[in-house]
Amino acid sequence: MFLSKKELEELTGFVRAAKQIEWLRANGWRYAEDSQHRPKVARSYFEVRLGGAQREPDVRASDTVAPRFEALRAVRTTRGVAHGA
Repeated sequence: MFLSKKELEELTGFVRAAKQIEWLRANGWRYAEDSQHRPKVARSYFEVRLGGAQREPDVRASDTVAPRFEALRAVRTTRGVAHGA
């Protein structure tokens, strides 16, 4: 669920929680703090951030829209008639 203490040390290069938090902030990492103010980084976030996990595409096949060619033809025909073509 979260990175271990050892993994956080390896990621940040620091043993002290305050320094780990400083590093996480400076490098734009999301984290939470526990009741003792130690940083907690979600393992899933770590994996996505470092490229070990693939994100699912945001667009589903059912959400895709096909072009409406008949609408384009209608515009072209209307323009041709309006301009005397």
